[in-house]
Amino acid sequence: MEKFRMLTKEELMEAAKEANVDLRFDLPDVDGKHWNVVDENGKPFANVILPTWEEKQNGNEGSVEFYEDYVKNKKLEKRDSDDGRK
Repeated sequence: MEKFRMLTKEELMEAAKEANVDLRFDLPDVDGKHWNVVDENGKPFANVILPTWEEKQNGNEGSVEFYEDYVKNKKLEKRDSDDGRK
């Protein structure tokens, strides 16, 4: 089983844009920190971890993890880019 690295918010937005995926956020889980990102059909395809205020002050911007089956089905993958975009 492949291990995928966590994506930043910017990487998620860029990957979604390139794949023509309309992002919207579902309700958070119990702790209010983990959110599912769902596609236009309501199928969850990523888990977003939002940092607490204290974590953000320490440089933690949170993270995004794509669900493996969605990545395989939609071919939504992070590509390394050397064109200087951030």
